[in-house]
Amino acid sequence: TLSLGIFLANIQAIKTIGGSYTSIFTALLEAQSCIHSLRQITHLMNLPTDLEMRRESNNKRRIRTAELQEDLKKRFPTQQYRQHLDKVPIMLENLQFQYVTTHIDSTLNLLGKINLEQGTLS
Repeated sequence: TLSLGIFLANIQAIKTIGGSYTSIFTALLEAQSCIHSLRQITHLMNLPTDLEMRRESNNKRRIRTAELQEDLKKRFPTQQYRQHLDKVPIMLENLQFQYVTTHIDSTLNLLGKINLEQGTLS
């Protein structure tokens, strides 16, 4: 037989352990509820990117802009520093855009060239 004091001490210890397991179980349920979102984020983060294509496009744009700047410096030698940049034309060449989803694959191709002098578009 147990004395009343030992019995009550055992009940208190079981109650404390039960509270700890409740906290652990609640934390596990919260972690489990995040798994679907975490899988979705992981999937999206691992999709292919167009970073290389953007870098190439940016490099081509920078080279072309530098060429235009040099040409404008030669055409307008009296212009102050970088004032000739206001004379760089707005250019569109072979514009392509693609939008892909699970249901739609839409591509826009505008082949050709448009040059607009700044200040002429209204």
